Amino acid sequence: KQSQQQQQDAKQQQSIPHFIDTIDWDISSPSTPTPEEFAANIAIQYGLSFAQTMDLADSIQKQVDDFLRVQMTQFYNPITCLDCYGNERPNSHYWPSEISGGGGRSVKGGGGEGTTKLTIQRSNSTTSRKSRGEGGSSKASSSRGRVKSQSGIIEVIPPDQVQKANPSGNIYAAEVLKRAKAESQRHVREIIARGGLALEVTENESCHICRKGKSSGLRFHCGSHAFCDMHCAHRLSCRVHDFDATNTENLLVDYCPCCSLSCTCGRCSRKLDSVAKILEVECKRQNCGPEEVVVDNFFYHCSPSLGSKPAGAQKKKVTIADSDASFGGGTKRGRSSIDKLSNRSTRTALEGDGSRPPKKRKVDTMPRVVVPKVPISELPKEFYGGHEIPPPHPEDYEKVFTPHGSFVPETEDLGKVDASKYQPVIPIALGNFETCAVCNEGVDLVLCGRCPRGYHAKCLTGDGFTGEITQPWTCHRCTADKEIGPDDELSGLDSSDVKIKAAYQHLEEYAYNAQLLQALLEIINKLTEYDFGNIFAVPVDTDGLPDYLDIIKSPMDYGTITTKLESGLYQATAEESQNTFSEKMHTMEAIVLQVIRDIEQVHHNCAIYNSKGSSYYRCANVHSRKWKALFKKFILDRLPQCIKTNLTCIRKAFKIERERPNQVRSFIALNPNRSGFKPYAVFDPDTNRIVKQYSSKSSVRTAITELLAAGYACEYKLDENGMRILIDKSGKDPSISIMGYRWLVLDDLRSGKVAFMKEGEAV
Repeated sequence: KQSQQQQQDAKQQQSIPHFIDTIDWDISSPSTPTPEEFAANIAIQYGLSFAQTMDLADSIQKQVDDFLRVQMTQFYNPITCLDCYGNERPNSHYWPSEISGGGGRSVKGGGGEGTTKLTIQRSNSTTSRKSRGEGGSSKASSSRGRVKSQSGIIEVIPPDQVQKANPSGNIYAAEVLKRAKAESQRHVREIIARGGLALEVTENESCHICRKGKSSGLRFHCGSHAFCDMHCAHRLSCRVHDFDATNTENLLVDYCPCCSLSCTCGRCSRKLDSVAKILEVECKRQNCGPEEVVVDNFFYHCSPSLGSKPAGAQKKKVTIADSDASFGGGTKRGRSSIDKLSNRSTRTALEGDGSRPPKKRKVDTMPRVVVPKVPISELPKEFYGGHEIPPPHPEDYEKVFTPHGSFVPETEDLGKVDASKYQPVIPIALGNFETCAVCNEGVDLVLCGRCPRGYHAKCLTGDGFTGEITQPWTCHRCTADKEIGPDDELSGLDSSDVKIKAAYQHLEEYAYNAQLLQALLEIINKLTEYDFGNIFAVPVDTDGLPDYLDIIKSPMDYGTITTKLESGLYQATAEESQNTFSEKMHTMEAIVLQVIRDIEQVHHNCAIYNSKGSSYYRCANVHSRKWKALFKKFILDRLPQCIKTNLTCIRKAFKIERERPNQVRSFIALNPNRSGFKPYAVFDPDTNRIVKQYSSKSSVRTAITELLAAGYACEYKLDENGMRILIDKSGKDPSISIMGYRWLVLDDLRSGKVAFMKEGEAV
């Protein structure tokens, strides 16, 4: 059957018509078509398929190339300045491509200068069609182990179109590029002064980008990096053939793009980001700009070819254990290296029972950068029920831990860290006030877990509390915050204040909205007289809080709202803000909305500036709950729909801003009586002392998350899972640190199960 099929193919091949035509091909004329254009015209005239058209174009191009290569002493520019699609060809070097072999093509001389007669023959062989996917299959020859020549025309990219490193414009990365390039250029000048070669044309050199051997390449001064001809054209705007070894004053490139990190490949881009991160951390630590910062071993971070190896740095030694015994039989040296390579893929499957072992997640535990330690005073505290949780083993704070055990030193000096060099100290506030909510006296208070109130046991009974106190405990006034009591009733719902009448009676829609303003004014007075109302009654003292106005853009308080409402100042602000509302309103309606917004702005500002869970944060929640209860009872049902719609938009904006991460000053509020949790120690590897103790790993993760949110630098880009893995590995690997500390299981540290760095060993 196969022989019959071959005979049928041969007959069909013979039946295909052939033609040979001789034409004049004027190479010097711009009007001469390209081979592709000529083949396309023939295809239209004779009805050729796409594959046949491309075969014809290839045949013409090969005959032209052979004629130019063999019979002409110089090479002319391409036939036309436009390609087959009508696009203008970019500037490039023009010389014939290197084509091996040539059989089957004939060139007949003739014509004048620059003109030749070519015998153009359409090929009917099935080889070219098979290579295009038409029928049959051809076996590709293996090219492994051979250096492929760079065939085809390589276009040189103009310098202004070459992709540059640091496209985001990072100032630290720009400084790294500037310094590294200057250092690389200095090395080139030194090599030239010694009479050496700063650039060298090589053969069979591995390209830094291709990672493959190429027939020609350009090796840079470092001797470790080289670009192939194509990437010289695309990245350096030059060709390897342009290099003149005798002209050392006019080099194609006077620096190594790889050592200077100006190469835009993935490896160099990642290295640039890493070194830029080191520079950024040092800028914050030294409190200076990127041009002034000093970084130890800076050029070694960029490339070992630019800088010397840091003193004391050692390479990590890896011991490869021979595992031939797991294959059953054979001596330790009885297997050749080829056998080991051939069984590499099956080695993981040959465990004890023959089953494949479970995959383990690999985590890169090598720190990329060195960051300053977080000050000891900044480590978040653990609170429960308003009281700080005592450490599990307070006596361990006095000990120094070593690989041989622990001891109490004669001198007590923890070596405090100066935090002012890179970040101000963040205060940590308590969750409750230290005075009784009834008698305003302190000592021995029962603290509420929801609001900032505290009580004496005897005062609770006199204040109407009759229940049982169990932790976590919520006081009875927290329930009253959400309810309307007899003292919360409003008296002037159907009347208007004299000052309000004088300020706004000339405005449209005054009659109805004046009653709303009167009710809002009475609610403000009740909030001022309510618990902690004195905190919100007057403006915040910004002299004692220098960063308040940097965080809070719209300061507000109850006293300011009352003054603006009674003096008529809300009319001007309401008219100015008309364009910011989603629905148009009358001026009086806009005034009502502005008053409501300012009341909620008071609570919003307090929650934004203060730490979540602090006493002042809880005060804002108390007044917010009371305001919402009064608003729902006396205001909500009386509001026009336009005010309700705009108020919904304002509250959504408040919610988004409140959920946005800001400077965190919170503490950890956890239950210390939970069972089944191991206490953890924050261990300083420089002093070998414990600086903080936490009751559980959950507290450790929360503390690290809070410090990251506060802006402290970390050696790693951590997510929740990566943080957990690093904490688990910290006890066995002394090189792992998070924010300058090791986070260890306290019992393991006390029992000597924690690994320590050996003397002279560098991280």
